[in-house]
Amino acid sequence: MGKHFLLITSIFVISCGNNSKSFELIPQESFKSILIQIETSNNQDSLLLDSILIEHQISQGMYEQTLIFYINNPEKMRILLQEIKDSLST
Repeated sequence: MGKHFLLITSIFVISCGNNSKSFELIPQESFKSILIQIETSNNQDSLLLDSILIEHQISQGMYEQTLIFYINNPEKMRILLQEIKDSLST
């Protein structure tokens, strides 16, 4: 539950934030890997996201822009989440 809360909370917080038109996205496979790592981690520490982003050498801003992109493109988000679900079920 804690991992889902972290993801959902970050989506809602970010969706209310920056509306910049110029941004760089995390490549889809890297973003998928980050989300899988969050989901499969046994660590429910609030610093989990920070440590994963550092590991992948991704800035908080880039992560936020990528989330905003997927929030604004629900079909792409649905496909990405389905791929993650399929990956975790194998």
